[in-house]
Amino acid sequence: MSHLANVAADQVIAVIVAYRSGDELVDCVSALLQAGVRRIVLVDNNDANEQNVTVAKLADDPAVRVVVPGGNVGFAAGVNAGAAVALELGASLLWFVNPDTVVDARAANQLAETLLAGDADLVSPLLTTGSPTAERILFAGGNLDMTRGLSTHADEGKPVTAAPTGLLPCTFITGAAPMIAAAAWQALGGFREDYFLYWEDAELSYRARQAGLRLAVVGAARAWHAVGGSSAISAGHSRAAHYYYSRNRLLFARDSAHLLGWLLGRGLPYTVADLIWTLRREPTERFGKFRAAFCGVFDGLRNVRGAARGLSYLHADNAKSQPAASS
Repeated sequence: MSHLANVAADQVIAVIVAYRSGDELVDCVSALLQAGVRRIVLVDNNDANEQNVTVAKLADDPAVRVVVPGGNVGFAAGVNAGAAVALELGASLLWFVNPDTVVDARAANQLAETLLAGDADLVSPLLTTGSPTAERILFAGGNLDMTRGLSTHADEGKPVTAAPTGLLPCTFITGAAPMIAAAAWQALGGFREDYFLYWEDAELSYRARQAGLRLAVVGAARAWHAVGGSSAISAGHSRAAHYYYSRNRLLFARDSAHLLGWLLGRGLPYTVADLIWTLRREPTERFGKFRAAFCGVFDGLRNVRGAARGLSYLHADNAKSQPAASS
């Protein structure tokens, strides 16, 4: 390992936002520590009246700093809160890692070296998913199509043996495991908290590009992400997920001055397709999820921000998944 890599590892503080996370969170933290990050800031987004036993156990590790916002403040606000603590701890490089992600032991140094060398300003490892015998590419760079209102993942679904290993410039970095210099993060002002969940990574990528920052995937750096893999939830996406995805897509269109084009131009078919996809592809609660997505579109058009309606859907989902209270 080079001297630069040793210096790099000591400057990285990882931030994880956990919500009802279990064994996958333990694997995530273990992999980050093996990768040599300096500290981990773990933001526990559980509801205030719940106790996350897994987080409590991880808090015993001196390398882990737990932050408790007092409820589910959303992914964007959770990351911002964790980043603020990481900066207080002296982080020069911030690495935001989803709790269902397992990073390669070399990934921290490979990403940090890229940032410290000035080759890019916002980077991500190449993400894979699937079982060990059928591992495939999930994200090898992405692009924001501002005429149609969607983000694309390069090489998604291809076998991992076909994965590129160089520096892969792009215009979109997914929020699963991005790394950024502290100064750049502060200049951008963090994630937009009024998005709460979904599209905040696209919005940040867009602002970063507008500010002249360079985005790239470091192909040699790898991380495995559960999305689309063997751990996929058989019940499909939640109603809250459909609501926020649909609403925030239109909030982003408004914030980037593309709303009219997405409504009347090439983006319209994708708005309709999201609704149809809910009815056709979701294995459970199709009508309820369609209604959530439709309300998301409606609130996006009305420029409704914040978390209130989405949280009502989230709580409804949770109530159905919990055992009935005994008298």
